[in-house]
Amino acid sequence: MKLKIDKEWLDRKLAKADDANASAGGTSFEEMKKNVDRRVVTPSSIAGARSELGKVVRFVREKKGISRHELATLASLSDEEIEVIETRVDYVPSLRSVIYLADALELSRDRLKELAGLIARTSADTQQSSEYRFAASSNPIDSISDEHYEAIRALVEVLSEKK
Repeated sequence: MKLKIDKEWLDRKLAKADDANASAGGTSFEEMKKNVDRRVVTPSSIAGARSELGKVVRFVREKKGISRHELATLASLSDEEIEVIETRVDYVPSLRSVIYLADALELSRDRLKELAGLIARTSADTQQSSEYRFAASSNPIDSISDEHYEAIRALVEVLSEKK
């Protein structure tokens, strides 16, 4: 059974002033609230992405609350290409696809092209932005650690800055 907890439900539960120590699956309501406040996207929702580009695309897509189909429509791409970008580590999208994705996700075109491996990053760019030095592995993983999650979140912030 999958339990869906939204922010409003959690806020109502936390607003009750009772002494009950309720929890779900070993996670207290307070801990759940911290996670809801801190993250719009959970580590498990991006765990299936296999490349840095795929993780960023899925992170931003999930943060915006849009489906693959909706992103494909916004970016004038096929549903299949969005799926491949998010799930295959060896896929290199076309320049056109990356530019359309950057526009649809409101990210820097140049930085997304760099992340996709379509243009080289200069050493000056790397030194100016330590957040851009993304240390996430492109190997398949089943879960995302908090550190890895924060690295992806920081990378998305940098990619969101228009050059």
